[in-house]
Amino acid sequence: MDTDPERPGRGRLMGQATGSVEAARGWLRPRLSYNAEHRRNTYSDTLTTGFRYDEVGASLSCERKAFRFDLQGGMRDESQYAANRLERLSQAWTQRAELALRGSEMNGSAVFTHRDRNYADPAAEDQKTDLADLRFGFVLFRRFLDADLNYQFSSTQVSEMVRDTLRVGQGLGGYRYDPDLRELVPDEDGDLIYRTLQTGTFLPVNDLKLAADVRTSFSRLFRRRRGRECISAGLPAGRSSASRGVTRNAASGP
Repeated sequence: MDTDPERPGRGRLMGQATGSVEAARGWLRPRLSYNAEHRRNTYSDTLTTGFRYDEVGASLSCERKAFRFDLQGGMRDESQYAANRLERLSQAWTQRAELALRGSEMNGSAVFTHRDRNYADPAAEDQKTDLADLRFGFVLFRRFLDADLNYQFSSTQVSEMVRDTLRVGQGLGGYRYDPDLRELVPDEDGDLIYRTLQTGTFLPVNDLKLAADVRTSFSRLFRRRRGRECISAGLPAGRSSASRGVTRNAASGP
């Protein structure tokens, strides 16, 4: 912790921690990881800012020649300073699956991710996110046709919020109902209070992207294999030259 001697009551705290354990057994590779960070800035006796998070993850990978499969899961707990106290902000759970294939003429991959984030504040909107990323590429006819296709889909669901009004008595609430405006208006001597609640229903927002990249080369399609031409044309020429040399030497002898 760093402190400023010229400004008592001020200081800064920074801490980080990370670690992982990994093993390999055949073509399986399990892994455990942990990451954490804590930051706190104290400006006075009544003002402190900062955050803290702890993240735990686990994964299992499988790789065999041109095939690879990966499963991941993790939990992230976040807190932030409010009124000089560290209060819990949210907790998020993430699951991820990836499948990949690699070949000389074809390759592809598929990644699926699901994430839930729940907030400690009842007035905050919880979120659910689903992501899909698909990629496929191939080459044909001596790389005359080279194509890459990409499909991305994302869906974010936000918890629906409703306002619940309670009548607590005259002078005990912070709002009153105005019949002319037909709505609640702030009033220190009001008889109503309201609170925001989550209904448990999630409203989705979807996003779709599709991209394609196609490249062609006619020179590759009609190009001959020069290497084979050199071998087939070079060997007979060498033999003919050698035989001619032998004949000339024999004719010039005694």
